[in-house]
Amino acid sequence: MNKLNKFLNKLKNASLINKDSIRMLNNSFLEAIIKVLYKEGLIQSFCVDFHLNQSYLVIYLRYFYNFSVLTNFETISTSSKLEYLRINDILKIYSKKKIIVFSTSKGVLTDLECKRILIGGIPLFTC
Repeated sequence: MNKLNKFLNKLKNASLINKDSIRMLNNSFLEAIIKVLYKEGLIQSFCVDFHLNQSYLVIYLRYFYNFSVLTNFETISTSSKLEYLRINDILKIYSKKKIIVFSTSKGVLTDLECKRILIGGIPLFTC
């Protein structure tokens, strides 16, 4: 969870100063989150870069008329306070403009994918 908070803060700060891209050490959990953000259209693209026997993720940020698409991240679960939501709880959530990202047994999914598969999980953050 600590790496997730660092990643979200780095994304938010880079988008506030209009950076084109950021670089992070490769991590399978962060890579799954990046794939979800890419699929939802919140980042432009990403790639894996190798440098000095280290694997890095390079994330290219998306802007719309010079305004960042990534402006408000809210962390829901922290390492000291993990909340698990069952599918009945997720079905009650109506979020038309926000995307809620969950960590489930099927991987990292959005709230709409959890509703489609009928699976619960730990809510990580909203964007």
